[in-house]
Amino acid sequence: YDMGSDNLILPYILQRVISRICLPVSINFVILFLMQFFKRNHFKTVSRIVYVANFLTVVAYFLVMNNSSMIDLFFLLFLLPIFATIVYGIIVTVHALSSHVQDTLPIFIGFIVGSAFGIHDIVCMVLNYIPFLWLQGLSFFCLNISIFITVSSRAARMKREVEQLATVSSAQSDKLSVLFKNAKQLSAETNEIVTSLNTSVVTVAQAAQQSAEKVGVINGAIAKQKKIREETREAVNGFASSLATMS
Repeated sequence: YDMGSDNLILPYILQRVISRICLPVSINFVILFLMQFFKRNHFKTVSRIVYVANFLTVVAYFLVMNNSSMIDLFFLLFLLPIFATIVYGIIVTVHALSSHVQDTLPIFIGFIVGSAFGIHDIVCMVLNYIPFLWLQGLSFFCLNISIFITVSSRAARMKREVEQLATVSSAQSDKLSVLFKNAKQLSAETNEIVTSLNTSVVTVAQAAQQSAEKVGVINGAIAKQKKIREETREAVNGFASSLATMS
C-alpha cells in the first residue's frame, strides 16, 4: 500500500527511499518556479539554498535507508518546509491575482487543489493515520497540469506578441525602404539642381567676362574718339590761325 502498487521497479527499500525523497525535492523546485515566474527577489540566493537543501535531503535519506522509523521521522520533519511552501505559494499567487498578473489563475487553481491534497497527507502523517490512498501524487499531478497550462498560455501569448512585433517591424522596414528610396531620389534631384546651378554660375561668369571685355572695347573706342576730337579741334584752330595770318 505504501507504494500504491504491488509491482516494484526497484528493490522495496530503495524505491521507498526514492519516493520519500521526491516530495521535498520536487516541492523545493516549485519554490524556484514560483519565484522565477512571478519575478520575486533574491532568486539566485534561494536557488543556491534549494540545491544545497535537496542535496542534504538525498544524503540524509540514504544514510537511514535501512531504518524505516527514521525514514518516517524524516518524512514527517520534511512536511514542515513543504507546508511552508504551500503557504508561500498561496500568498504569491493571491498577490499575483490581486496585481492582475496575466496567466496566474490556472496555477492558482492547481495550487489550491494540489495544496488540499497535500494537506490531507500532512494531516494523516501528523496523526499517524494511514489512509487508503496517499494523495501527494494527485496533488503534484494537479500542480503540474496547472503549470503546464500556465506556461503554455504564456508561451502562446508571447508568440502572438512576437508575431505582432514582427509584423510591425516589417511595416517599419517597408517605411524605411520607402524613405531611403525617396531620400535617394531627392539626392539625385539635388545633384541635378547643383549641376544646373554650377552651369548657370559658369554661364553668368562667362557673360560677365564678355561684358567686361566689351566695356573695355567701348572705353577704348571712347578714348579713341576723344583723341580724334582733340586732334580735330587742334586742326581747326590751326586752320583758323592760318586764315587769320593770311588776312
